[in-house]
Amino acid sequence: AGRELFRLDLGAPVLCQPAVGRLGLPDAAPADYKVCVFGSDGRIWQVDRQGSVATGWPVETGGSCLAGGAVGDVDGDGLNEVVAPVDFPDSLYPGQHRLYVLDFNGTTPPGFPVWLNAPAVRSDSRYLSPPSLAELNGDGAQEIILATAGRLALVFSGSGSPAPLARFILGSGALAAPVPADLDGDGVLDLLCADAEGYLYGYETGYRGVDVQWAGQGAGPRRSGINLRQQSLPGSVSATEVLPEKFCYLYPNPVRGEDGTVHLVYRLGREDVSRVTAEIITVSGEVVDRLEGTTISSEGVSNEIIWRVDRRASGVYLVLLRAYSSGSGTSRLVRKLAVVK
Repeated sequence: AGRELFRLDLGAPVLCQPAVGRLGLPDAAPADYKVCVFGSDGRIWQVDRQGSVATGWPVETGGSCLAGGAVGDVDGDGLNEVVAPVDFPDSLYPGQHRLYVLDFNGTTPPGFPVWLNAPAVRSDSRYLSPPSLAELNGDGAQEIILATAGRLALVFSGSGSPAPLARFILGSGALAAPVPADLDGDGVLDLLCADAEGYLYGYETGYRGVDVQWAGQGAGPRRSGINLRQQSLPGSVSATEVLPEKFCYLYPNPVRGEDGTVHLVYRLGREDVSRVTAEIITVSGEVVDRLEGTTISSEGVSNEIIWRVDRRASGVYLVLLRAYSSGSGTSRLVRKLAVVK
C-alpha cells in the first residue's frame, strides 16, 4: 500500500541485506518476526515491525558489517540465533576478522566470536562472505558456512569451537556466499562456491541429509532474506550451580584501546534468581563500577553485562559477579580482567 511503517536512524550506512526471522522465547504463540540490520560501523540491530529496537541491541562489534548475516538455529536449542561475519578493514594483524553468533537478547554464546586469520592486508575492505546455514554432520544444529578472501570456504559449528569443522579449497579469494544444495537428488548435500578468478567449485559434503535453513545470500533462490522456521521452547535449566562456572567468561580479555568495551557473559542454572550484579574492583580493593545484569534462565540462553573502560586506567581488575537465588542464597564468581590503553 506504500504506507510507511517506521523510519529508524541507524547512524551509519548499511551496505548489505537485512535478515529476518523469528527471535525470542516462544510461549503459547510463536515469537514475532524480527529484522536484523548490519551497519558498516559494526553495530548489529534487532527491531520489530514498529521499528522499536530490542533490549540488548544494538550489539557493537568494533569492526564493519559488510557481508550481511543470517538467522537460524546453529546450536540446536530450538531457538534462532543471528549469525554475522564482521570485517576489520584497517587491521594490520591476522586474526582480527570475526564470526559472531548472537542470541535473541544480543548476548554472545560461549566460544564466540570466532577469530579468523587473514593471509595479508588487502586493498579490498571485505574479507568474509555472507554466511549460509545447513546441517552437515547430523548433530541437529545448523553449521555455519562462509567463504573468505584467503581462498577457503570454511564450516564452523554453532558450539563455538574455534577450529573449522571442514575446509574447502578455492583457487582465489571468494566473497560470494557458498550455496548448500542437493544438486542430484541423492540425499547428500553438495556445496557450491564461486571465486574471484571466475571459477565455480562444486563439492560433495558427504552428509546424508538435506536440512538447509539459510542457503546463500538472501537465504535462498528468492533472496527474500527471511527464515520462516518456527522455534521450539528450550528446556528448563538443569544445572546444580546457580552460576555454572564454565559458562561465565569475559571477552575480549585483555581489552584494548581508549574506548574499549568488555562483555561479561554468564548463564544461570536456577529459575529462582531474582537479581544479578557485577562489581569492577581494582587490585587494591576499590570498587570502581557497579552494574546490573539480566536474569534469563532458559536452557542454553546466556546473559550479558557490558562494561566500558573509557574512564578507567590501564591495569588489572577483578570482576565479582553475584546472583541472588531465593532457594540457594547468593552465589559468587570472580574473573580477572586486564585493561591495556
